[in-house]
Amino acid sequence: MNFVIRAATGLLLTAVTLALIAGGMWRVMDSRSDSDSRRSRDKTVRAPLVNVLTLDPIETQPTLTAYGEVKSWRRLELRATQAGRLVDVADNFRDGAEVREGSVLFVIDPADPQAKQEDAQTSLAEAEAEMAEAREAVLAAEQELSAAQRQLVLRRQSLERQRSLKKKGFATDADLESAELAYASADQSVLNRSQMVISARKRIERADLKAERARISLSQAARDVGDTNVTAPFRGLLTGVNAVLGRLVGVNEKLGELVDPASLEVAFRVSNRQFSRLLDDRGQLIKRPMRATLELGDRRIAAPGVVDRVDAVVGEGQSGRRLVARLDVEADTVFRPGDFVTVTVREASLANVADIPATAATEDGKLLVLDKNGVLAEVSAVIERRQDNRLLVSGVPFGVQVVAERLPQLGAGVTVRAAEPRAPSEGGSVAAAPPSDTVELDPERRKILVTAVSQAKRIPDEMRERLLTLLAKPRVPRRLVERIETRIKERQAAGS
Repeated sequence: MNFVIRAATGLLLTAVTLALIAGGMWRVMDSRSDSDSRRSRDKTVRAPLVNVLTLDPIETQPTLTAYGEVKSWRRLELRATQAGRLVDVADNFRDGAEVREGSVLFVIDPADPQAKQEDAQTSLAEAEAEMAEAREAVLAAEQELSAAQRQLVLRRQSLERQRSLKKKGFATDADLESAELAYASADQSVLNRSQMVISARKRIERADLKAERARISLSQAARDVGDTNVTAPFRGLLTGVNAVLGRLVGVNEKLGELVDPASLEVAFRVSNRQFSRLLDDRGQLIKRPMRATLELGDRRIAAPGVVDRVDAVVGEGQSGRRLVARLDVEADTVFRPGDFVTVTVREASLANVADIPATAATEDGKLLVLDKNGVLAEVSAVIERRQDNRLLVSGVPFGVQVVAERLPQLGAGVTVRAAEPRAPSEGGSVAAAPPSDTVELDPERRKILVTAVSQAKRIPDEMRERLLTLLAKPRVPRRLVERIETRIKERQAAGS
């Protein structure tokens, strides 16, 4: 009986043990199945969705962006050529007024110059009369010299006759001496008349010089009379006008300035890297076409032109080069000297490059490309140009898909899902900064920021170029503006 009980107990324990083992094995298999299912489900759900684009080779002509100031190469300072009172001022002799070529701007009292002109005319008439008198004196002196020479001939003949009579004994010594004295007197008379002729001729020369001096004085007086009427030598606009009717002005006093609005040029500074792209194989500047854009509130006005020359000096504490471009504008243009404009210059064409958004690459040109399984791989590209929020890159595998927006969670080896291709927004931007993170700058504020970045000595040329590119956009990152303005305030505080 005890044997049966022990056997039944052993069988029961064995059955319970086998049941526990079977239950454990079932739980392990079930948990593994759930884990595989969950992993598969998580893999499908957690694969991020990214915007992609295809790298296609293109040939394009990039542009260089800079900032400059409009100047006029044809300017004229209107100054008083002589002292006097303003007796007439033109009605349009005012700041900003347009004047035509040859129009009278103001008149200085011509009384004194006219009096000097009349005095010069009198001096000239007196010199001419003196010259006529000198010519007549020469004629009279020459006639007297001719008479004296004839008398000398007669005295010589008389002397020879007395000598002949003396030899024959018909003349006395007294007669011979009288003849010799008469001959000597006639010879002296000829010498005196010759000297008178010379003096008369020199008198003509002196009278001629006096007349020439009188003519010069008359010409100067006439020019002074003409200078009392100041006229515009070319069509232009007036600025800096400082003339009131009846005012006394001094010699060379500035009364205004005349500016030709059609003779405009733009001076702008580029970095050394940008300047190198505008040179030919011999290192000479290529006169490339350019465009200057003036911002007037919400409106932008552009004018074409051509890069003309390089400034003669770099400038103390400056970097890069200062270029000057001629603008092709008409006389009625809205551009004015002193305007702050954005300059875009056409560079040489680039072939076999890809145009991608700036958000697709890192600062050193790293891109994320997709393989057939959607796994990301990182490749290096050469950034040829930065065009606003676009990049022109070379050395990339054309035909593959690349991530358009490099997010922090993306990297090599990550599996992603490609979104449907979408057309880039206006301006070529795929991902734009939120409006709250950007600000719109007025021209004066933008000019201050650009000047501060251009004159900063510790900024590398490449970083300076990127900052200037950001400042050229219609909307600029707020943090960048605040940082530059903080630096400006710190510099002003240190200088004071």
